[in-house]
Amino acid sequence: MWRGTLTPRKVGVLLRHLPPESAVMRAEGGEGSLTLGERLARQQLHAMQLRIYQAAGSKGTKPQHPKDPPTYWERRQEQQQLSARTNAYLDRHLSRLPANVAEKIRAQQR
Repeated sequence: MWRGTLTPRKVGVLLRHLPPESAVMRAEGGEGSLTLGERLARQQLHAMQLRIYQAAGSKGTKPQHPKDPPTYWERRQEQQQLSARTNAYLDRHLSRLPANVAEKIRAQQR
């Protein structure tokens, strides 16, 4: 791309058509990261759960369709939220610990 032989549009098209088994698609997550076999297995499992639910007289909660794997951005946002919650917890509770222990914990967080 940096040599001018590939346009950004062409790179986008090539990336969009990568197979689900590729490392790029697995890292990206979402529905595109599932292979055909994985999608079919998920559909079969859901159909079986629905059949069991119906055979039991439709009692209890109806099985939900399985969620797609989280995308890279969803995982990143979740990790940022967890980090913020961890830091807020440490801010509240580190003052109760001895200074040397608190400093070690803070150093591990960086």
